Amino acid sequence: MRFPDRFTAYGRPGQIARKLSLSRRASLLVLPALVALAMVVQWSFGSTGRDLVAIPLAILLVWSALIDHERLLLPDALTYPMIAGGIAWAFQSNAPAPVDSLIGAMAGYGVFALLARGFEKLRGRAGLGLGDAKLVAAAGAWMGWTALPLVALAASGAGLAVTLLTRLADSSGRREKVIAFGPYLSAGFWLVWVMAH
Repeated sequence: MRFPDRFTAYGRPGQIARKLSLSRRASLLVLPALVALAMVVQWSFGSTGRDLVAIPLAILLVWSALIDHERLLLPDALTYPMIAGGIAWAFQSNAPAPVDSLIGAMAGYGVFALLARGFEKLRGRAGLGLGDAKLVAAAGAWMGWTALPLVALAASGAGLAVTLLTRLADSSGRREKVIAFGPYLSAGFWLVWVMAH
């Protein structure tokens, strides 16, 4: 089966893990370790009725965060299944209501895509990618549109805190110009989803 080029911007789903610049041993340890940590948070604070759904969601979020951190890219092969899974979850669980899930997916993508376009027009360079918009769309699909401000606030706060701490600790005077936002969006998405139920 052939996938469209934009679906395979990073590679086919089976190739994604192999393309990480992390060593094979680290790749084999980091993903399951972070997923296990995410599941500990779910089991501690979340609803037990969602545990089985939480496992694939945690895997996709952690995988997306690792790839974006390494390559500054959120692959469609991971974000699209998250969006579809969130909408399917809404129809199955009715929490959020299916209409809220659909609105959340459209609003999440639309607002972040407009922000990305506006930043690019204003600054003459890309600030957010459409992969970020698709990840926010996934958050809207899983939790409804009302959760999106909390996800954005949690992600922005975490990203700002880590950036400030990194710059304070950097004695070389070098400043990183490009920061992957996907890991912070993934963390904000997960925390809000766990704490909301």
